[in-house]
Amino acid sequence: MNHHPFRHQQSDKGGFTLVELLTVIAVIAILLAVIASVTGSKGSRVLTKEGQSIGDQIALARQIAMSMNRDIELRFYQYPETASPADAKWAIQLWKIDTEKGEVNPIGRRIVIAEEVVIINDDLAYSPIFSGLPSGRDPDPAKGGWYALKFRPNGRLAASLDNTTNYLTLRLRRDAGKSEFNYYTLQINRLTGMLSSYRP
Repeated sequence: MNHHPFRHQQSDKGGFTLVELLTVIAVIAILLAVIASVTGSKGSRVLTKEGQSIGDQIALARQIAMSMNRDIELRFYQYPETASPADAKWAIQLWKIDTEKGEVNPIGRRIVIAEEVVIINDDLAYSPIFSGLPSGRDPDPAKGGWYALKFRPNGRLAASLDNTTNYLTLRLRRDAGKSEFNYYTLQINRLTGMLSSYRP
């Protein structure tokens, strides 16, 4: 058999070269980093959205109290009744208080907080406001208990809060047990009822 002097013989051995393996590993690492970044930013967006929603309802409660010249409550529902604070779901709803008739009536529907977000209520270091708010239970055990943030007609809070107990904090449910986590804190001025928010 004649062999061409410049023709290379092809190897029958299959497999990847070192460069190909390193390239595949690099691509996988980049994909994992992108997925982690997208997942983290989605959670951050949900947390911000829910924090802003609660803040809007707090501001609305104050505004309605001043415009209607009556007490208005924003109730924070923690449910179901059997759930631990870390596992509970949350909802909020505005209530109009008619002291002359002795009636309390809802304003609008109950707003359910996203499943991924929880108001930290198992550690008073993060949400001490709940220790100073009146609370109650819904007749339906599935709807759990509530805490009432009440605004007076002058726009001030009815609760006796100071600068160390006038805030609440939200976090992502998946961050339970972590020493460092993303959060959204809402603080209510005890004198004016005005709202501030804080993010890391």
